Amino acid sequence: MAVENAADVASCIVLEEGAFCLALDEPTERAIFENSTAMCLARIDVRWNDIGAWTAVFDVNQKSADGNVTDGDVMTLGTTNSLIRGDDRLVVVIGLDDVIVVDTKDALLVTDRANAQRVKQVVERLQSNGRDEVQSHRFRSRSWGGVEALRAAAGYKMDMLTVLPGASVLINGHGQGESFLSVVAGEGLYQDDHGSDDATLRLGNMITIDRDTQARLTNTTTGNLHAMLLSTSNGATLDLGANSALQESTNA
Repeated sequence: MAVENAADVASCIVLEEGAFCLALDEPTERAIFENSTAMCLARIDVRWNDIGAWTAVFDVNQKSADGNVTDGDVMTLGTTNSLIRGDDRLVVVIGLDDVIVVDTKDALLVTDRANAQRVKQVVERLQSNGRDEVQSHRFRSRSWGGVEALRAAAGYKMDMLTVLPGASVLINGHGQGESFLSVVAGEGLYQDDHGSDDATLRLGNMITIDRDTQARLTNTTTGNLHAMLLSTSNGATLDLGANSALQESTNA
């Protein structure tokens, strides 16, 4: 049902939420294959790894002369047989052997390879402690692009929007304060439901969105549009798709 009732949003398939939530939280082979009488098997001679842990990522990737697997902006000195992955900042590892270092916007993981499987225990502890990292991420991909949470504190929240070429994002000003939208790269068309004239926003342009205004920002170029959204008090929310259930708050 989740697939049958899926919606086509900006060339992306969005599964129907209600049916998808009823799906079993089990591996496919356990939930379907082991319970089906309509299965067929065929012999195949290939190397197989389901990449279920960081050790598997290390195993299947090409190694450097020191036996390392690196990705991103990474520097190693005297480090061997290790997996090091960076994101948007430099990661330096010195004098270590058989370690896994994974740096993301949400968290930094450092473990020796022998204990990499214990990541599951970390996730369970995060869940029991009610940590936000289990349910949400600083960068959230959407059909129109994505939004990265930059900073939040009492009274404000700051997000960076990335809008794909030709795509649009709806910004709903339903909070207790104004929101401010500023383009930092690219060019876009701004429209709102208060009858204001359409405006072309370019690098350095900023526009104020009233708390009871719904606005649309459309990328009119062939490259990505980057814009900063500053929501004050309980400022704006982002409409993340045609289905209102996908709406995600950007309130402080």
